[in-house]
Amino acid sequence: MKNIALLKWNLNKVDGGVKVAIELANELANYHNVFLIDIASTQKNRNNLPFILDDKVFFNTLVCKNARVRAVLFQAIFSLRKFIKDNKIDIILSIGTLPNLFWFLAKIGLGTKVIYADHMSLDYNHEGRMYNLFRLIGAKFSNKIITLTESNKNKYIKKYNLPKNKVDFIYNWINESSSNNKYNVASTSLITVGRFSKQKGFDLLAKVASIIMKKYPQLSWDIYGDGDEVIKSNFLSEISRNGISNQIFLKGNIKGEDNIYPEHSIYIMTSYFEGLPLVLLEAQQYKLPIVSFNCPTGPSEIIRDNVNGFLIENYNVNLMVEKLSLLIENEELRKSFSDNALLDIDKFSRSRIIKQWLNLIEIL
Repeated sequence: MKNIALLKWNLNKVDGGVKVAIELANELANYHNVFLIDIASTQKNRNNLPFILDDKVFFNTLVCKNARVRAVLFQAIFSLRKFIKDNKIDIILSIGTLPNLFWFLAKIGLGTKVIYADHMSLDYNHEGRMYNLFRLIGAKFSNKIITLTESNKNKYIKKYNLPKNKVDFIYNWINESSSNNKYNVASTSLITVGRFSKQKGFDLLAKVASIIMKKYPQLSWDIYGDGDEVIKSNFLSEISRNGISNQIFLKGNIKGEDNIYPEHSIYIMTSYFEGLPLVLLEAQQYKLPIVSFNCPTGPSEIIRDNVNGFLIENYNVNLMVEKLSLLIENEELRKSFSDNALLDIDKFSRSRIIKQWLNLIEIL
């Protein structure tokens, strides 16, 4: 049994990375001593985390405040180093890129092994030089790199000139769901799930919606998630300017997939980039046809084009409108895509993916 610390920057947010960190900690705690470490946030109470943390997992926040990396750097490094030594941590599992500088400096001379799990596409480099530096540190100084997709794995090896055995990919799993989820082929409600951020392409979504909702006034479009208030405000202004506000419904953050996906017709994703978009897997569990940009990375490893969804040339709004219109107008095609939604779903099973993590920890 090993002592494993999962390290994440700010566990106080509702997003896919936080969900994965908490759920992975819960699963690994069935086999090892697991510590979930929040580098910096106002989150002090484990019961207030965005997702349920198992009682078997120890929880600690290094710096109890919201702050930029440089403002908490030295305090967090010293706290993390003490934590590693006091708890005899064997392996740090670094979730995301921002923690890399912290563990790199905190573990000097301690011999602790590091698995760097990059949950973002390597094509994502919009955070500036510091973000790219942290990613370089992870690539060069971790013991193992885990990406979410095979394509991102190959990009890592090529970009950083790494040995092939240093990088591997492990998918995120999907939570168990009944295969008896019913799809309502007559539904006139479209759906998108994602936080308001530049990454998620709400500017592109607004362009698609401005055409589709005018063309099909009987439709509604539910959007689940929260986030950047400026991006949200710009989105609302755009749909208002196009006269479709009465068809677009912002639902905010809702817990439980059963409260989100049922009774919708088509799932749409307009992201500029992803890691491995869990929302697509969740949509497939509820047998929804999907229309998504083929952005880096993930959609092409989830969707079978023309079988259970449409992969659209990146950011081609007109093509997305064309394919979405085809689905809206063709009930038989929607039903066919729905019937094929669960193809390949086994490769995202919890038991299969946990076994991959446990094998990796065993050999490290």
